[in-house]
Order: sequence, then C-alpha cells, then structure tokens
Amino acid sequence: MSQNNQYKPEVNYSNKTERRRQLVKKYLALGRTEHQIADKLDVARKTIQRDKEKLKEEIRESIDKEPIEDLLFDFDNQIETVKDEYWRTYQKANTDNAKIGALNNIRGLMKDKIKILQNLGIIREEPEKLEGDLNIDITEEIIPSDSDEDTHSDEEEE
Repeated sequence: MSQNNQYKPEVNYSNKTERRRQLVKKYLALGRTEHQIADKLDVARKTIQRDKEKLKEEIRESIDKEPIEDLLFDFDNQIETVKDEYWRTYQKANTDNAKIGALNNIRGLMKDKIKILQNLGIIREEPEKLEGDLNIDITEEIIPSDSDEDTHSDEEEE
C-alpha cells in the first residue's frame, strides 16, 4: 500500500470542540485560569475565551427553558443550607480558631455565590472586594461603658 492511499480518519471538529468545551467547563469549575487551561489543552488562550463565551451562552439558553425564578430559588436554597451548616459548626465550635474557620467558610461561600451569579450574567457589576481573613476577637464581650450609661441617663433627664 502506498503512502498516498493510507487511510486518514476524518476529524469531526464538532465532537472535538464539544470535548474541549467539556474539559474547559471542568477546569473552570476547579478554579483554573484561562491561561492554565490553554496550556493544559495546548490551545490558544483566545480559544478558551471563545469556549467560555459559548458555555455561558448555552447556560443562558438552558435557563431560558426553565423559569429563572425557579432556578434561582433552588440555587439560593442550596446555598442557604450550606450556610446554615457552617453556622451550626460555628455554634458548636470549642475554639476561637474553629469559629473563625466557620466564619471564613461562610464568607467564602458568599463570594462563590456572587461569582456564580456573575458567570451566569445575573450580576453584572463587581461587588465590594473582601480581602484577607476575618480577624475577629471572639472572646471580647461588648459591654456598655459607664460613660455610655451616663450619656443615656443625661438624655432621659432632659
């Protein structure tokens, strides 16, 4: 058999593209950057950007098929369930570090919720930045000072 007659399988670009987009979706869910995904899949970053736009479009189309209110209600309920579990963890915690960890988890959950809503195109503006870990002294009690009490009694007398 000569080289010219060798069988060359047809490349089905649709399946190849769909497979790549599924991988892009997976890597995005894992928190990878466009640059990291492009390197991993050995494609241009612009290709990953186009894939992201196509994935967003597909999500929007699927949302259009189901009332958005129902989807958001279910999504919010799931987030609230997780948040409630973190609050239970906080309440049962025996150490300040465990309590701060639970509070950081709640903060992270809310940041993730905002990011998901932004990726869906539901939130378009950038929220206020949350930076650093919570630095809260859980052991400090808030007790009104004597001067606060004096201020209140002076106001009542007038």
